[in-house]
Amino acid sequence: MASTTKFHGGLFYYGTPSSALAKCSCIIADMLEEYGHSVDQFSARADDAIALASDQYRLVLRMAEKPKVPNGAKLRPNLQKVEISLQPNFPSYCDKELSEMLMAVMLYRLVNELGAEYIEWMDTSVTLTRKQFLGVFAKIRPLHPQPKISGSDRFAPIEETAIELELHCAQIQKSPYHPAVQVTKPVPYQRLATWAGSLMRSHELRVVSPIPPLTTFALLLHSSGVI
Repeated sequence: MASTTKFHGGLFYYGTPSSALAKCSCIIADMLEEYGHSVDQFSARADDAIALASDQYRLVLRMAEKPKVPNGAKLRPNLQKVEISLQPNFPSYCDKELSEMLMAVMLYRLVNELGAEYIEWMDTSVTLTRKQFLGVFAKIRPLHPQPKISGSDRFAPIEETAIELELHCAQIQKSPYHPAVQVTKPVPYQRLATWAGSLMRSHELRVVSPIPPLTTFALLLHSSGVI
């Protein structure tokens, strides 16, 4: 029997279940729409599970019945856990790296919403503290530092450039009109896919971190303007 491709994420928080699943599902639905995955179905299986279906993925959010206390965590009452299962509709054509990045974005956007203190990343045996998870994103710097503008490169006062500007405008008026070329701006998903192709598969990219995959995703998300 062929194995099923699934991507896992989990968030531990202290409190009551209340409307946690409803809040999470709305945030995830908006995020999927943002990346070009229109949500076609939205259904509540029971009080403790919500399913979302898009063109390429099926997601199930579930409240764990009796969540185990994460390693290193102090035993406190009202421990809750939201489990997220992301399953591609077409596993044979699934881009594993992009799917994991979608999961990283989901968890990143839900941490503050739930006040999560522990996060499961891809596997129930990999549990990060809130500080560890957010710290990966906080330490990211732009790939290409922006050059500083020196004083000599700034605009001169208008009184010093008025004559030159007037001559330049007159020259433009004499030139034939050429309509501007229409440029189609890529949607966020296309931009993310472009970064994935150039960064994730680049043999020149070297990231040193206790959690290499998550750090790489954070670097990619920062560079693509997601966070």
